[in-house]
Amino acid sequence: MISVVLFSDDFRIEDNPALYNASLQSSQIIPVYIYSEDYLGRKLGEASKVFLFGVLNSFSNLLKEEYGCNLIIKKGEKIEELKKIIFETGAKKVFFNKSYTAKETKIEDQIKENFECESFKAKVIFDPTEIREIKIFTPFWKECLRRPDLVRAVLPKPNHIKTLK
Repeated sequence: MISVVLFSDDFRIEDNPALYNASLQSSQIIPVYIYSEDYLGRKLGEASKVFLFGVLNSFSNLLKEEYGCNLIIKKGEKIEELKKIIFETGAKKVFFNKSYTAKETKIEDQIKENFECESFKAKVIFDPTEIREIKIFTPFWKECLRRPDLVRAVLPKPNHIKTLK
């Protein structure tokens, strides 16, 4: 099965549940980043754009060094760009790590409606839906301490990734 791993702001190969699980379930992986002028719900300034593209370049180089694959970078709306990539490659599934901004959550809900996918908790220790809503920090912290079962294990980097040539 060919799968897309969609990166948004989680540029690492170690302890990356989307990448790790895709490597276990897929015969080939297409690593993708889709750039939007409205990054994670806000417009980026010029300095932030330079920083982001530096990070993307470093991450792309890391993928090439570790696995011999390229990070595909597209610009546009995520749903439309994913449709194009899936049509062109025959990918069957999209893997991604959950985001928690209002805009990204809405886009991720649309991804789930349009594609077969798996999403993972990767950027937080406790998903906001796992801990009951507590507006004062101390009771929230105590609730977190009572729920060590919600902390996932750290994942190794994938041993290998096979990509489309």
